Amino acid sequence: MDLKTFKTAYEKSPVIEYVNKRAGKEPLATIKVVTYNHAKYIAICLDSLLKQKTNFDFEILIAEDESSDGTREICKEYADKYPDKIRLLLNSRANNIAINGKPSGTFNSVFANFSAKGKYLTTIEGDDYLMDENSLQKRVEFLENNEQFVACFHNTKVIDQETSKEHLVFNYKSDRTIKADDLLKVSIHTASLLYRNNLIKLFDEDMKNIVCGDFILRGKLAEFGAAKFLYDVKPAVYRRHDQGIFSPITLEAKTKLAIDGLQYLMNYYKTKKSNLEIKKNASYLYLSYFVSHLTKEQKIKLNYLKKSLLYGKEVNYSSYQIIKEFLYLKSYRL
Repeated sequence: MDLKTFKTAYEKSPVIEYVNKRAGKEPLATIKVVTYNHAKYIAICLDSLLKQKTNFDFEILIAEDESSDGTREICKEYADKYPDKIRLLLNSRANNIAINGKPSGTFNSVFANFSAKGKYLTTIEGDDYLMDENSLQKRVEFLENNEQFVACFHNTKVIDQETSKEHLVFNYKSDRTIKADDLLKVSIHTASLLYRNNLIKLFDEDMKNIVCGDFILRGKLAEFGAAKFLYDVKPAVYRRHDQGIFSPITLEAKTKLAIDGLQYLMNYYKTKKSNLEIKKNASYLYLSYFVSHLTKEQKIKLNYLKKSLLYGKEVNYSSYQIIKEFLYLKSYRL
């Protein structure tokens, strides 16, 4: 699907590109900022991006989803102050694509994908930020010099806003290659991930009900090659709080969203003749999240279901009901 088709299908109110004065040659990289009701955090996010030191042009593309808490006004202030760096897209909630009857950020994010001008693309949520002012330089430099890799990434520090507890996602002590076959096994936060922007289709009709976009992105990139973990970059920061997309929803709802993402990717790979290991990993990934919380008998049943998936059976909602019975719905959290 191209931008024209996407707009015809989903744009009910025009997205306005806020006037700025960015001039010169096309940026080598785009940092896409998707934001909605991030008034408490968005300035920290944007400041961390404006501090990036590079020897190339890059753009900060803000996709603002008509927030109700003042986020839009803050974004306008930044766009006015830094017109050489920032492009601001003002979306309307009239364009929102509901998933399971609830508003989502799908339209806002996908429209920004179509609008990105950079050869390389990275996405950051408006409540997250970069700690390393050389993060973008190091990632772009790596991909420029290593054509065999489709993406690169660095560590992420997860901070729980309620408890102040924090942890690093990876305990790697040096650079590491993540083979294409293993990209679905590694949970890479989008704030640290930079990838080649011309490899994959940005959107198709079957994606409109999928929330697990980071998982789908890794699955599609895996078709083209490996990714590199860069050790010598300070972590990005991912905030976990009750205003996030996943935190407030029930485990049952999370499970359904996970299986929807898995089923989409399995259907996507039906048309692919290679990457058998990626197909297998797509089958295993989300279901494996639940295994440690099951009884021995439940694990046997789940393993049977996973083996069935490997032999070509699709996950359907009857399977979803089976898995739901296995879960400790009151005690387990993703």
